Amino acid sequence: PSLSLPSLRIFLAVASRHKLAVRNLDIRTAYLYGQVDADIHLEIPEGFEPETEQEEAIMKDEAVCRLNKGLYGLKQSALLWNRTLVKALLKMGFRQMQSDPCIFTMHRKGRMLILAVYVDDMLVAREDDDDLNHVLEQLKKDFTIEDIGEVKQCLGIEVEKDAVGNFCICQTGYIERMMEKFKLHASKSARTPLQKQLKTDGSPPVDPSSYRSMIGAILYVAVATRPDVSFATSMLSEASMEPTEAHFAACQRLIKFLFNTRHYKISFHQHQRGIEGFADASHENRKDGKSTSGYFVSIAGGPVIWGSHKQKVVASSTALAETIALSQLGHDIVFVKQLVGEMGFTLGRKQPQQNPTMDFVHMTPIAKVFEDCNPAIRMNENAGLTKASKTVRLAFHNVRELIRDKVITLVKVGSEKQPADILTKALSKKATLAHSQRIFKTSQL
Repeated sequence: PSLSLPSLRIFLAVASRHKLAVRNLDIRTAYLYGQVDADIHLEIPEGFEPETEQEEAIMKDEAVCRLNKGLYGLKQSALLWNRTLVKALLKMGFRQMQSDPCIFTMHRKGRMLILAVYVDDMLVAREDDDDLNHVLEQLKKDFTIEDIGEVKQCLGIEVEKDAVGNFCICQTGYIERMMEKFKLHASKSARTPLQKQLKTDGSPPVDPSSYRSMIGAILYVAVATRPDVSFATSMLSEASMEPTEAHFAACQRLIKFLFNTRHYKISFHQHQRGIEGFADASHENRKDGKSTSGYFVSIAGGPVIWGSHKQKVVASSTALAETIALSQLGHDIVFVKQLVGEMGFTLGRKQPQQNPTMDFVHMTPIAKVFEDCNPAIRMNENAGLTKASKTVRLAFHNVRELIRDKVITLVKVGSEKQPADILTKALSKKATLAHSQRIFKTSQL
């Protein structure tokens, strides 16, 4: 397993909320520490010089070597290494999270440590440097550790920290390199991710491989730090098999928009408490009559999970389309609340909980979910059968359950103040700027 991007953002949000410093560590030649648990043989490598008569005799018999430790390129090396690392961390006193097995926590002298693992890279969030020195001392008993310093970059994401300890993430350098890779020039006219009326009918086809290369580069930005381009990326990705010149031009325009807004950063703030959710839907805006869901979950003032997806079923009304979006958001809110609670934090109190209960979802305050559709709010807050609710599939009734169990509460918000709108359709320049300001807490464009 590898640390997911949502878990990384949650990790940094919690670190910001509770004023934890984050250190970046690297384990050298990590795969070589894994112990092989099966019979694997390989030919004696070229250049091996026998030093004894016994070795010479073995060489003449065309013998093979039995592998005892993992090697780079071996199919199971990553798993063997992960098992070795987990065993070492548990021995040190860390507790592995069930919500995300790549995050570990430990209490030491009444202080909290959080450790996030991505293959051979580790991030250690701590309150005191003495705890970091203890972790380094213990890890060096089993591995060769490189202390890179306070985190500046992780998984291609730039991590910054202000004077008061708030973290923010962006991909400015990645976007600039993307412009150079595809030999594009800046254009001030690219003020929105996607044109409101993208006409592709009759446009001649283009080379799919170059188009997919551009989509792939954009996709990492969309899933890592830029929820505002999720809808545009999703729409353009649908043309990956048979792209046209119109799609190619729209893709280039999207990269230029990212370049113009490369200073946008997701910021996490200490004074922001609790968990917030935003959900919206654009009814029947796809060619096959299906709708688009757009939503994101925010911790410490910054989005940590988001999505822009074509709904799998046809929604018969706007209220049903909004309910489907709320259902998808609900699953992510439960995950966030479980992970944060399991880590031992409440997001509503200054100090972490040292002995978290098993009911991790209810350790954090009720999540406020902002919704702009009154019929959808009424349908989910009231359990009675209505004409509209007859068409709601059972899979989407989890919203009512989450409200009943006080996991979430729905809050009405005006459509013009619903930032999730940018994840459901192409908007005007004015609306794009307004929603970007709410998501990234910036007034620049």
